[in-house]
Amino acid sequence: MNYQAHPQDSHQAQNLQMCSTPTQQDYAELTQVNDQSTFKIGSFNVQGLKKGGKLEALCLWGGEKGYDIIALQETNMDNGGKIAASYIKQEYYKMWWVNGKEGSTRGTGVGLLMSNRWAQHAGRISTCGSRGQSRDFNFKGRLKVRVINCYIPSEGKGKGKEISDLTKWIKDEYTNAKSERRQVVLLGDFNAVCNPKL
Repeated sequence: MNYQAHPQDSHQAQNLQMCSTPTQQDYAELTQVNDQSTFKIGSFNVQGLKKGGKLEALCLWGGEKGYDIIALQETNMDNGGKIAASYIKQEYYKMWWVNGKEGSTRGTGVGLLMSNRWAQHAGRISTCGSRGQSRDFNFKGRLKVRVINCYIPSEGKGKGKEISDLTKWIKDEYTNAKSERRQVVLLGDFNAVCNPKL
């Protein structure tokens, strides 16, 4: 099985905020014709999902582009928040959320969208605060994959422990996955320069 990772498209992200809410018919008209042996994976800092229609537009866009997995960061949703997208779950994506605490959601929250044709293979899930989630997928032919999605905060006052805890969790998830002979897909918004010399 091949993995195709695609960087987020800032032009698409800007257009996403201007889309009207898609209708049920829009989803019915999607042609979901991806090669069954590949994944198309995207990562997207959505800068909040509270704006009406934004999640629906994102799911329509992802479906049209043929994304099988979309990792979302900075959803800014709390545990009491309701994401009104029940028909989207049935039409194209299954969704898993890790939300911030009520009253302190700014700059937090991650989500993982998985196309319905692959969601049946979902297994173990692990989370780290309101900024990290991993999900295992077990496919035929002994292929095992762990998808790790994270939103690391930018360094600032009081963020050191949070960054340290999240980094340790990511390393532990990776090490554990490798011990189980899993392929690992790590994606998210890292808010860092991996190599300052670049």
